[in-house]
Amino acid sequence: MKQDMIVILDLGSTENTVIARQIRALGVYSEIHPHDITPQELTALNNVKGIILNDKNVIAAYDPVSKSRAKLADENNFDLLIANPPYSVKGFLTTLDEKVRQNYELYNFANTETNSIECFFIELANRILANNAYAAIILPSSVLNKDGIYEKTREIILNNFNVIAINELPSGTFGATGTNTIILFLHKKITYANGANSQRYANLQDNIKNPNAVSFANNIYLK
Repeated sequence: MKQDMIVILDLGSTENTVIARQIRALGVYSEIHPHDITPQELTALNNVKGIILNDKNVIAAYDPVSKSRAKLADENNFDLLIANPPYSVKGFLTTLDEKVRQNYELYNFANTETNSIECFFIELANRILANNAYAAIILPSSVLNKDGIYEKTREIILNNFNVIAINELPSGTFGATGTNTIILFLHKKITYANGANSQRYANLQDNIKNPNAVSFANNIYLK
């Protein structure tokens, strides 16, 4: 059986070997390749499931289920997310400590037998992405129309992101799974220090009254 692999492209960072070790510590094989690797050489590699572009800036390695991570970066610090998270993992919440479960808003709308791991990934994506960040996430199309926890997931998306586009993928795109899938292209809204995003009128009023705001020629700016 071929082993899944994450490729790290070397753009001159001294952190490449650290990142590779942290990925392997999560049980995923990783390799470092030069930045000028050709598309043909890249596609010739076996079972590549993700690519990390790393320069001198610091990045973090996340376990998408338990939210464990290397101490490499803070939340709300990522400008781009490209992801194909797992779907329909029954009982995945039973693998988490109660304290970790309580950190998720969606846990209030789920039970320990839920298989909607992709919904929790959306909530985590919202946490780790910075203001004005972009995301492209492959998800089951059921995210768009099912009720219950999926409805709450859509609220997280619409409250925190502008939806740039939704690309519906043809049936059988992912082989034997048979799952109908989409790609969500998202733009993270600006969120103020009080946790409110800029799209709600009431929150905008509150922020205009913010003592840290200053006025220039009848225009309001936040420091």
